Amino acid sequence: MPRRRRSSLRQAYRAFEVTGAILDEVGLPSSPERQSRVRDGRVVDVPVTSKRRWLDRLWPFRNPEPHWRDYEQAAGAFLTGLGIAGVRIAGAGADGGVDVRVVGKLVGQVKALESKVGRPQLQQIYGIARAEGVQPLFFSRSGYSKAATEWANSVEMPLFEVSHGAEGFVVDWVNGPAKRFVTANV
Repeated sequence: MPRRRRSSLRQAYRAFEVTGAILDEVGLPSSPERQSRVRDGRVVDVPVTSKRRWLDRLWPFRNPEPHWRDYEQAAGAFLTGLGIAGVRIAGAGADGGVDVRVVGKLVGQVKALESKVGRPQLQQIYGIARAEGVQPLFFSRSGYSKAATEWANSVEMPLFEVSHGAEGFVVDWVNGPAKRFVTANV
């Protein structure tokens, strides 16, 4: 690809990011794919794909499994779909254990791993949330161990499961605190 074309693509992509950030700041969705719908007070459809991997969608042999950044975007779109304003998704690089943040209100961690999330991972985001005086949330692709779920219930920490299908992402609550979180914000 010629150098001039790459530079133009980078500039266009940066303009797209800045415009999206401005629209998010004023509380408007930056694109239809970032909107989500609540059904039955339980499930939220999130038809979102990471802007970071837009070039991958052009390649005919791409991996059909979403990237871990897509799961973070889905968690952010889920919170936005619940009507929570000011949702921020962590950028590339070290995020200090926080993938989703609403300043002064909540912090969330997203894990798109093959294995179930254990108690230590929940305790990490819980510690960060307590230090900041905000609500902790956890999103997992593969579910939670029994010990993790029991511990989360004991500290009233909402747990969500994120799955991906042909229509996009679906976020579903896993425990009672998550159900109460969704119903309080719908």
